[in-house]
Amino acid sequence: VVDTIPGSLWRYSGGGYTIAQLVGSDVTGRPFARVMQDVVLDPLGMYESTFEQPIPERLADDAAVAHGWDGEPVAGDWHTYPEQAAAGLWTTPTDLARFALGVARAYNGQSNGFLSRELATEMLSPVLEGTYGLGFGVLGEGEELRFSHGGSNEGYRCYLVMYPETGDGLVVMTNGDGGADLSAEIHRAVSDVYGWPHTKPEVRNPVSIDPALLERYAGEYELPWGQRYTLRAVDGTLH
Repeated sequence: VVDTIPGSLWRYSGGGYTIAQLVGSDVTGRPFARVMQDVVLDPLGMYESTFEQPIPERLADDAAVAHGWDGEPVAGDWHTYPEQAAAGLWTTPTDLARFALGVARAYNGQSNGFLSRELATEMLSPVLEGTYGLGFGVLGEGEELRFSHGGSNEGYRCYLVMYPETGDGLVVMTNGDGGADLSAEIHRAVSDVYGWPHTKPEVRNPVSIDPALLERYAGEYELPWGQRYTLRAVDGTLH
């Protein structure tokens, strides 16, 4: 259901990408996975990647098993998603880095047969005075311009960030629902080592809290995006 005027606001829309998937197939007359292989994956040398669902046998043996919040493998090792555009990419950190580099090179006017400079510039330009371009989170200007994207399916958490002006970037892929925290920690560490202008490690000084007060905060917590935490007061601290 179209419930707003296109271009009037930004919001996450996996359903919108499913419509884009259908349009791509309708316009080309070919399966979506084949279109993406010909237009994006192969031109960038992403030969260990596919949008095929279920994952083809040639890649299945190398696929990392998905794990839930409890650390246990997901039933069936992973899910098969008919929403190929929104949730169906199987890839590797190396291949995903090739994609980020491809976008950066196009943005810098280096022809690669994948993306025009004009379209790359549009992709990396914030819309509606926000922090998103076409498909990417976009922040900063000049050498501090960076684009990013996160991936989140059942049992997987992934993240990429790229500075197109400098060629610096990072890809982290994890096979667990709790992987976002690990990914963020790696991102901060890399940012610190390479002197990136953002995502600096934050120093937090501990403060003394009445142990009796901590008991009030023990319990089960669930964040809006699904992460669950159990906090227990043990020996004057929360665990």
